[in-house]
Amino acid sequence: MNTLFLLLSIGIAFCCLSILTSSGMLPSYDFYDEEPRQENSLNSLQNSEYHYNLRLAQKKETMNVNIPQDDYKKDSNDKTKHLNVVLLYPDDWRHDDIGGIAPVVRTPFLNLLAQKGIHFTYNAVTTSICWVSRATMFTGQWLSRHGSSYLFQPKFAAEAWRWSQTWPYLLQQHGYYVGHIGKWQYRGEEKSYFLEKMFNFTRIFEGEHWYETINSDGTRTNVHGADKAVYHTLEFLEGRPQNIPFAVTVAFYPPKAVGESDEPGDQWIPKNDTKRLYEDKFIPYPPYNITDAYHSLPKFLQDDRSMAKKRWIQRWRTDEHYQVGMKNYYSLITEVDKACEEIVNQLEREGLLENTMVIFTTDNGLFHGAHGLAGKWYPYQESIRVPLIIYDPRMPANKRGTKDDSLTLNVDLAETILGAAGLPAHPMMQGRDIADLYLSNFPMIAKPWRTDFYYEYPLGGGLPKDPRSTALVQKDWKYIHWEEENYDQLFDLMNDPLELNDLATNITEENKIRLKKMIERHKKLRYGAMAPVIPESQCDPIFWRPGTPIPSDAPLCYDVPRIARIKLFVKRRLFFYLKRLANGTMLSVCSGHWLSVIVCNFIFNIYHHNFS
Repeated sequence: MNTLFLLLSIGIAFCCLSILTSSGMLPSYDFYDEEPRQENSLNSLQNSEYHYNLRLAQKKETMNVNIPQDDYKKDSNDKTKHLNVVLLYPDDWRHDDIGGIAPVVRTPFLNLLAQKGIHFTYNAVTTSICWVSRATMFTGQWLSRHGSSYLFQPKFAAEAWRWSQTWPYLLQQHGYYVGHIGKWQYRGEEKSYFLEKMFNFTRIFEGEHWYETINSDGTRTNVHGADKAVYHTLEFLEGRPQNIPFAVTVAFYPPKAVGESDEPGDQWIPKNDTKRLYEDKFIPYPPYNITDAYHSLPKFLQDDRSMAKKRWIQRWRTDEHYQVGMKNYYSLITEVDKACEEIVNQLEREGLLENTMVIFTTDNGLFHGAHGLAGKWYPYQESIRVPLIIYDPRMPANKRGTKDDSLTLNVDLAETILGAAGLPAHPMMQGRDIADLYLSNFPMIAKPWRTDFYYEYPLGGGLPKDPRSTALVQKDWKYIHWEEENYDQLFDLMNDPLELNDLATNITEENKIRLKKMIERHKKLRYGAMAPVIPESQCDPIFWRPGTPIPSDAPLCYDVPRIARIKLFVKRRLFFYLKRLANGTMLSVCSGHWLSVIVCNFIFNIYHHNFS
C-alpha cells in the first residue's frame, strides 16, 4: 500500500507539472535534453531586433528574426498551380555518381530526367550526416536552428510547435495528402511522437538492402529495398484521395552500406542481375596517391581510431575491396535509378506527371576512399556535394535539359516544395525556393542567389566522435575551421578542386587577406544560421561539446530581459530537479507487484503525453 500511495503521489505531481507547463508557469521541454521551449519569450520578441552577445567577436550583431507560428500566412495564391510533389531521396549518394559524370555508373533514367528538367551541379548539404540532413530537408533550417543532432531523437518532430514549421505539416494544413516511405532515421523513440499524426501515409523500413515478405499463400520471399519502395509508392498513389493534391517522400535506403563486414564489397548487396552489368568493368581510382593525400591531412585527422579511417579499412583498404565495393555500390545505384523510373512512369500512366514536381536528391555524399577516408562528415567536396535534379511542369522550355551551377542547398528543399504548392515559406525557414532560378528573372534581379554558404558539423549522440568542423564554402574558395583544434584550412577550388593543397599551411600575404575576410564572413553566416539562439549560449551546437559542463555565466539560449532570464533559469532548475526526483523514484518502485506496474505505465503515458 505504501508503494501504491507513493506512485499515486508521483502521478499527481506529474499532473501538476502538466498544468503548470500548459499554463505557461513552467517552460515545456523536449523529451531528451534540458533545453526549455521558451515559446512565450520568443513570441514576445516577435518582429523585434535581436541583439546577440557575441563575446568572441567582442561586438553585437543585430538581426531581424521572424518567429513562428502565428506569422505564417494561411492564405495561398489561387492563381498559382498547386503541384503534386514526389521527392526521390536515396541515402549516401554523392554528386558525381551519375552516368555521364562518373565514367562507369549507369543511371539512364536520371539522365533522362535531367533532360526533361534541370540538373543543379553544385548542390550541397549544410551538414553531412544522414539524420541531420533529413531534419534540414523537412524544416528548411540549419542544424543550429532545428537542433536535431542526436540519433533517434528528432527535435524537429518532438513537439507539435516544432513539427508545425515543416513542409509536410504545412502542406497538410492546406489540404494535401502527405506520405513518407522508406527510411525515417528517427526510429527507436516511438513513444515520444506518432508518425500517424505527422503523415497521412507511412511505410517505414530501413537498415537493410533486402526484406523478407510473406506472400498470400504463406510462402516467404526476399524483396529488394528499392523494389519495396516502389511497391509502397504505388500503394500510396492508388489509395490517395483523388480530388486533392499530394506529396510523398520516397526515402530509399540503398545505396547506403549495411553492416560492418570487412570482406570486399559485403556491405552492399545488390541483385545478381544488376551485378552482372559491372562484372567486366574497371572502376577508376582517385587521380592521386591515396597515401600521400592522407598524410597531407591535418595531423588530428590522421587517426586510425577515427570512424573515417576505420571504415576506410573495412571498405577500401585493398584493390579488391575498392573494385568489388564500388561495383556493388554502383549496382545499387542502378537499381534505385530503375525504381525511380517505375515511380515516374506510374505518374505518367495516371496522367499526373504534368501536374507533379519530381525532385531527385540525396542526404549526403561519400568519400569512396578519397583522401584515405570513408564515410562523410568532414566538409570536403566528396562529402558535402550531392546530386539535385528537378522536373517541374512550370519550367520554361528553354530551361529544360540545362545545367545550373548555382549554390543550391538541402535547406532550400522545404521552400521549393511549398512554392510548388503555391504556399509561402514558414518564417523560421532559412533557404530559398529553387524555382527562382528558372521560373523568372525578376526574383534574381531583386535578390541575387547566394554565392557562399555556411557548413556545420557538431557532435551529438550517435555522431562519430570525429572533430567538429564548420566551413565557408564558395564555388572557387573554401575556408574550414576545426573548432576543437583551433585549426584553419584554405583551399583554392578553381585550381585545386580535389583539395590536396592546404594554402593555410604556407600562406602568402594575399591569402592572409583573403583568409581574414573569409573568417569574418564565416562568422556572420554562422550567427545567422543560429538565430535566434545566442552564440556560445547553452544551445550553441558547435561551441559546447555534448556532455561538457556549461559554465553558469554562459548566456541562456535567447536574448531576453534580465528579469525574464532569471525567471527562466529558476523554472528550468525547478522543472529539472522535480523531473529527476520523480524519474528516480519511479525506477525504484516500478517493479514487483502487477498493480504497481499498471500504475507506473499509466503515469508513464501521462508523462510522455505532456512532456514529449
